[in-house]
Amino acid sequence: MGAVVIIAFLWGSTSEDRGMKSAYKRNMEVKVKSKRGSGNVDKVFINKLQKFIGVVVPEKNGKEAKYLVILGLLVILRTYMSILLADINGKLVKSIV
Repeated sequence: MGAVVIIAFLWGSTSEDRGMKSAYKRNMEVKVKSKRGSGNVDKVFINKLQKFIGVVVPEKNGKEAKYLVILGLLVILRTYMSILLADINGKLVKSIV
């Protein structure tokens, strides 16, 4: 019942009420201001990344650092398993054909 009320409220509200247009305009202004090439790895990017990691991981032996290491290992394992599964599927299709 509560989900119906929330859906009805969101259905009736406009995107300006939810702040979407203003966020969209801010993103467009940022994109217009930065005319540099996309995907550049320079000193500015490295400095921002170091500040971000300093906020996310306050201690090297903290739980946040451990979570990041575990998450990284899980992503690598998932990628390996996806490649392995694609290879098995390819061999299966090859044998069927």
